[in-house]
Amino acid sequence: HVIANAEGRLAINGWLSKEIDDYDEKYYRQWSHEIPPMQHGIRGTLLDLHHNLVPPVSGKAIEMERLLEIAGTDVDGVMILNEAGMFYHSAIHLFFNDDYSAAMRDMTDLYLMVKQQPDSFYQSLFELHALSGFEKESCIALRFLQIDYNVELPNWVSERVTCVLKSIGKWELSALRYASGPKHSLLAHGEYKVPTCFAEIRGHFLKMPPHILVFHSCMKLFRAVTKLLFGEHIFTKATPPN
Repeated sequence: HVIANAEGRLAINGWLSKEIDDYDEKYYRQWSHEIPPMQHGIRGTLLDLHHNLVPPVSGKAIEMERLLEIAGTDVDGVMILNEAGMFYHSAIHLFFNDDYSAAMRDMTDLYLMVKQQPDSFYQSLFELHALSGFEKESCIALRFLQIDYNVELPNWVSERVTCVLKSIGKWELSALRYASGPKHSLLAHGEYKVPTCFAEIRGHFLKMPPHILVFHSCMKLFRAVTKLLFGEHIFTKATPPN
C-alpha cells in the first residue's frame, strides 16, 4: 500500500513506468517487492522505488526501521539516509545484484561518497554492518576503491576489509573487479565478458532461492523463444476496448 501510494504521487508529478509484459510486472511487484523503474517524462531521469535494500524473496531483507534509527537523517521534513547509509545502500545495490551495465557509474558514486571521510563515517558504516549484515559488499567496494581509486582508508578499516575478504575467493574478487570497472574495446580488459557474466549469475543466486531462480530462468527462456517465434508483442498487455 505504501509503494502504491508513492507510485501514484510520482505519476501525478510526471514519473511513469515503461510498459513491460505481465510476467516482468509480476516479477517486480511480487518477488522484488518494488515497481518497474520509473522515468520522468521531461527530464528522462530514472527512479527505482522499493521498500527494502534487497528483495525480501532473498531471505536477507533488512529491518528498515532499525536501519533508519542509525542511518536516517531529517532534511526539510524528509527522512533520508546519512552519508554512511548512502554508501551502504549503494555498495549493496552494486555487489548484491545481477546487473553490472552501469557498474562504473556506481563505483564513481561510491568514490564521491567515501573520499576524504573522517573516522566517524567508517564507524557508522560498520555499525550498519553489525545491525543488518552485508559487510562483505561494503568491504568489496572499499577494497576496489582502495586499489583503483587511490582512496586512503584508516588502518583499522583496511585491516578489517582484509580480514572480511579472506572468505572470498581470489577469482570471485577478480571477476567482480572487472565487472565493476570500465568496459571499452580500447581498454586492456574492456571486452572481457566472462567476468561480467559470472558476476551477473552470482547476483541471481544471491537474490533468489534456487527453486525460484530455476522457475524464473525457465520462464524467461520460454518467453524469449516464444517472442522469437511469434513476435515481440506476443506478451504485450492488451488495451481494453472503449
